[in-house]
This record gives sequence, structure tokens and C-alpha cells, in this order.
Amino acid sequence: MKRIRLAKTALLVASLISTSAMAQERTQIPFWNAMTGSLQTTLQKIVKEFNESQNKYEVESIPKGSYENTLTATIASVRSHTSPVLTQVYDAGTVTMMSAGDRVYYPVQQLFKDTGTKLNKANFIPATRSYYSNGEGEMISMPFNSSTPVLYYNKDWFKKAGITTAPKTWQEFKQDAQKLVEVKGAPQCGSTTTYFMWVMFENFSAIQNIPYGNNENGFNGNSTELLPKPNYYVEQMALLNNMNKTHAFQYKGRDGAATSYFQNGSCGMLIDSSGSYGQLKNGAKFELGVTSLPYWASAVGNKPYKGIIGGASIWALKGHSEAQYKGAAAFLKFLTSDKIQAQWAKATGYVTVTKSAEKYLASTGYFKSHPGTKVAYDQLSRDRVAPKGDDNSRGMHLGYDPEIRNAGYNAVEAMFQGNITPKQAIEQLKEKGTQILQKFNSINS
Repeated sequence: MKRIRLAKTALLVASLISTSAMAQERTQIPFWNAMTGSLQTTLQKIVKEFNESQNKYEVESIPKGSYENTLTATIASVRSHTSPVLTQVYDAGTVTMMSAGDRVYYPVQQLFKDTGTKLNKANFIPATRSYYSNGEGEMISMPFNSSTPVLYYNKDWFKKAGITTAPKTWQEFKQDAQKLVEVKGAPQCGSTTTYFMWVMFENFSAIQNIPYGNNENGFNGNSTELLPKPNYYVEQMALLNNMNKTHAFQYKGRDGAATSYFQNGSCGMLIDSSGSYGQLKNGAKFELGVTSLPYWASAVGNKPYKGIIGGASIWALKGHSEAQYKGAAAFLKFLTSDKIQAQWAKATGYVTVTKSAEKYLASTGYFKSHPGTKVAYDQLSRDRVAPKGDDNSRGMHLGYDPEIRNAGYNAVEAMFQGNITPKQAIEQLKEKGTQILQKFNSINS
């Protein structure tokens, strides 16, 4: 009996040693990211699935806090030569990474080529591909968690106000919002928005094809001037400021502060990330409507340009082994596969980043059971092409974009408080933003 127990113990020890040896033989791929809460849980499941799908590589998902903290940690790790193989960088940090040059990052298109990994650029939704590409169209990072702002509306309040269709233009948006606040027992505000700068300036620029920064928003050389054609921005701020006086529009603060006001029925319309669909659908006690962002008919007729994305992409960093780069490419290919993209979209509300994944998602019946989710895909896939040399629909490649956003918030908040006019707010942002761009260019020239 004792011999049997000894034999079993020996087998167990041998098994543990063998398992440990196998783990050590795997090439380690540290992956820093900014996912938190349920997003981190979902990401960890996907990473585990990749690790279990093969025996060569071991990806380790390492959360580093907020987007800002993750970018700061990444920059510090590059300087100390302790960088991870992969890191997640939010949209506003794209130009910060680009300015470091390929001495810091490994362009994802080149990474795939060097490791013999197939990359079908044409398969990526144009808005996701273009945002994370350089001026020559080379993909420099891998789109992952992508979203775009859409217009949510309370169908119950629309019925009470006699509104039968969702607004398409900003003029219709204003009229409908005013009708909402005039209905008996109306919500406290007709409309509101999250992420004001992302919505009212960056996506406004793309959908109307009006430059936010010169040089095609930084895609055709560094931007040196913010708001080179300010008139439409003045009109947009004037529209919102006038709506604010009658509560047809209310500014509820920075980032995502406005979401709860709509969800609890206090506001009739909300512009928010497409990634908020699940939260709003499950949390609202009313029938939820979803439609595309409004546009200025005087700028685009009835054919707006595509919106742009928010969220983040994944960057490969220099200074690692050939084996690690092969593993990184394999993992990125896995992340953008149809099955995993559909899995991620269903669990989180983000859009898939490829056309084939969108079709795969549709084949599962997801869009039929969640009809509002299709709006974001349609808005990102519009086929209107901007004139060559005047394409402001690809996204934002602006230096120190987080600082520009902050300057914008300061200006519009002063406007909504009645301290300055819409024209003065735009002039203030134009002056401050241009100074920020010039500071970035002087440091990174």
C-alpha cells in the first residue's frame, strides 16, 4: 500500500514538473490594457481562450488602470526599457504614439508582414482602418475596442410629443427637443450628450467633412491650426446654446455624466457611445430608439460622411524577441477573427472592427434581436468619399489631443454658463488649440 502511494506521489510530482516545464517553454507576451470591470473579465476570457488554443505562446493580460494611466505607464516603460510586447492606447493618444516613431513601436502592418501573418486590410471597416493608419495608409496599430456616437431617444416621450420619426438633421433635432420639453409632464431636458468634444467637434468634423485641424485633421502632415474654418462650429454652438436656454438641450458635464439622466427618464434624447447600448437597453424603463447622429443639410445635403470611432487600439512595441513578435501577431489575428470579434461585441456593445465579423454577427441573429446596434455599423460604413486633399472624415491625428479636448470643455462650459458667446467660445478654443498644436510640433519636429 505504501509503495502504491509513493508511486502515485511520484507520478503527481512528475506531472507538475512537466506542466511547469511546458508553461516555461511558452513564449510570454505581456499585454497592458485599460479594460476594467466587466470589460476586463471579458478580455481575460478571450485571452484564456487564445492561450488554450495553442501551446507556443502565453499572453498575459495586465490591467494598468484608466486610458490615461495606461498611456503614461507605457511611455515610462519605453524610457526605462521595460515595455510590454503589446499595449492598448486610446484614440486620443494615437498621435502621441505616432510621434515617437518606429524606434518605439512596431507598425502592425509591418509586424504581420515580417512574421508571415496574413493581414487583410480591406476587410477592416473603413473608419477603424483609417483612424489607426498613417498618412500613407499603412496600419500602425490594431483596432480592437471601437465605438461611435449615436442618438438614443425615448420612444415613449416621442409618442406623447407627437413625434413620429427620429430627427435626421440638427434643425429637426432642435425642433423635436423643444417639443419634448413642452409636453405635459415632460422630462427635465429635451436632449443631452456625453463626451461633448468627441461628439460635437471630432465627429461633427468627420460627418460634415469640415476640418477640425488643418492638413486633413493631421492625416496630411502635422496640424498647425485648430478650427481653420470655424463658421459651422459657431453655428453648432449657437444652436446648442439657444436650446440650452429653453432646456431643449442641457449640458450635463464631461465624459459620460449625461447617460444616467437619459436612462432615468430625465432627458428625452441622448447622444452617447454605441457601446452604451446594452446598458441603456437593460436599464431604461421605456422603449429605446436608436438612430444616426444628425447632420447639417446645408453642409452635406442629405448624404453625410461616415462617423469616426472612439475606443482604443493595440500597439506592438520595439525591443522584444522574434518569437514574441510571432506570438503577438498570432494573438492580434485571433482578436480580430470573426468569432472573437462577435463574442466581444455581444458581451460589451463595441462594434466589430471587420466587415466579415459584422456579417458573422448578423448571421447569429444579433441585429434582429438587438436592432439598435446596427445603426453604428451603418454610420461607420457610409460610402460617401471626401474630395482628395480635403478629406476630414478619417479621424483625428492631432498632437496633444487630450489637452485640446480639455481646452474645448473649458470654452463650452463658459458658454453654457453665460460668460461668453458661442463665437467667443470658438475663438477661445481656436486660439488655445492652435497654441497646443504648435507646442506639440515644436517638441516633436
